[in-house]
Amino acid sequence: PLPKWPKCVTIGSPDLRVYGSPTTSASALTNVAKIYREMTSRLRPKYPASKFDGFRAYVTNRETQAQLAALPEIAEFAPDPSGPNSKIQLQGGANASMLWISEQMICKTGVVSRGPSDKEKREFDQVVHEFGHSIDGTFGLRQRINAMYTAQETAGFPAAERFPWTIQRYFSTPAGSNSPKEQALLNDLFTGPTSFSCADYRP
Repeated sequence: PLPKWPKCVTIGSPDLRVYGSPTTSASALTNVAKIYREMTSRLRPKYPASKFDGFRAYVTNRETQAQLAALPEIAEFAPDPSGPNSKIQLQGGANASMLWISEQMICKTGVVSRGPSDKEKREFDQVVHEFGHSIDGTFGLRQRINAMYTAQETAGFPAAERFPWTIQRYFSTPAGSNSPKEQALLNDLFTGPTSFSCADYRP
């Protein structure tokens, strides 16, 4: 454990650790670690899972904006103190070395901190999505990702955001169809898909 992150689940190989705040359930951490273990174990040899040695995932749950802002490990994500780009609204972020996700988005409908307007049903959508951003950064995929889309397609939906959604569909979080170009990249990255069940989540 770390200061302010008293809970931790490790994968081992790669050396990827999932830290939880005091309010995060053990089941959330166990499921997040399982998902990242499954995803990294499916990476093809030319995308070595060892690239994620030292990677850290931080999971929070129902903290206030002030409480989130006091966590130095996630300070760089959503730095605005209020509004749509605040931590309380975004509830996550990722880069090549770490990510932050919220248990509020694991196997639930709506995000309490976003208010009653958020009625979206989620399973492990955010868990996979944010790791998709980290895969992009870790393996330097942006040029290939950008090449899959036209300027018109990315005008309102940037390629950098489209890619994590292709990984979500690949791992059925939620299920959906990818384009031939998207599927070709995913087949190049992974040996095969799997799926994850909220039945395993028991907070």
